Amino acid sequence: MSKVKPFFINSNIHLKEFSYKTVEDILTPLGGNTGNSYITYGLMKAVLGGICDIPHIQNIYTYDFSKSDKDIEIINNECTHVFFILQDQIRLFESYSLTLPYTNIINFLKRLNKKVIVAGLGANCFSGFDKEFYKKLNPELVEFLRKLSEYCELIGLRGEFTQEVMSKLGISNTEVIGCPSYFENGRDRIVHKKPFGELNIMQSSKNFTRSINNYHTVLQDFNERDIIARLTLEDFTAPLQRKDEEKLCEDKFHVFADIESWKNFVSQFDFVFGYRLHGSILALNSGAVALCCNHDSRATEMCNFLKIPHYTQLDDKKTIQEYYEMADVDALNRAYPALFDNYKQFLNKNNIELFEDNPQPYEYIKQPVVPLFSHKQQ
Repeated sequence: MSKVKPFFINSNIHLKEFSYKTVEDILTPLGGNTGNSYITYGLMKAVLGGICDIPHIQNIYTYDFSKSDKDIEIINNECTHVFFILQDQIRLFESYSLTLPYTNIINFLKRLNKKVIVAGLGANCFSGFDKEFYKKLNPELVEFLRKLSEYCELIGLRGEFTQEVMSKLGISNTEVIGCPSYFENGRDRIVHKKPFGELNIMQSSKNFTRSINNYHTVLQDFNERDIIARLTLEDFTAPLQRKDEEKLCEDKFHVFADIESWKNFVSQFDFVFGYRLHGSILALNSGAVALCCNHDSRATEMCNFLKIPHYTQLDDKKTIQEYYEMADVDALNRAYPALFDNYKQFLNKNNIELFEDNPQPYEYIKQPVVPLFSHKQQ
């Protein structure tokens, strides 16, 4: 096989040093959420063996399509594959009041001389697995999805609910794979679970329950911008809730613009719980047991498919030990090899090999690190 030279559309990842004066400067290139970076990171590790300075469009929402000629020329003449990174855009309203530039994207894809690889597209219905959900979608989104499918050999989806929605929209060239981030450690990953005792415990999100909320916590998106502003910029403009102020003064809030720093931090913990789906996946890949507590269809379908421990009936009466015991890593470990093989076959069907099957020399880089200010009271 020849060397893979990918182009990533909507990569949502920082690959080069960048300047920042606001939280928006840090998060907007990542699509508003640091967890989005983990998708491209996982694909690069799978296909290239590590992180490389690849050509990419960092954020399709802010991209200047009037200057697309150069990128299209690179894709058509210099690259072997093109990935289009999407998350849970199949929903009634997108995150952060955004809307994909449907027409501009399709006009861009029309000019490419190769198929587009979409790996990890998902639906998100906040009322559960609504059988009529597909009827409620924006007609422009529906038309976009149908046209997008024409430019893809096979679309990788996050779960079975998404596949059902796509089928009802008349789109059949799909396969359920979960998320590329889940497979970044290769086929032999095993998660070990210690007996409950002296465990190092962390939250993947803030505001778990009133009685369980004082562990180290990783922040990810615009909804936490006021705390992130203090951590990254020493910006005290916005007041914080008292409990957040107290936690900040214990240096128990963290945010990461690069995946390696995030993983290195999480690797010191044994149990990670909270609402964040990609925070849970990253924890599992960092050697921790994880429990995802998000109730939306996006999280539920992917946890069901990938066998990620999942529990949503939170209350103040349960202890942290009870939540820990709910995390069934045996089922997760048993299912993992077949799920990995399914992911590998999906890539093969899109005419791309894993790095382990097609090792080639690449120049690897480290992502830029955003340092954090300490607010610990002496």
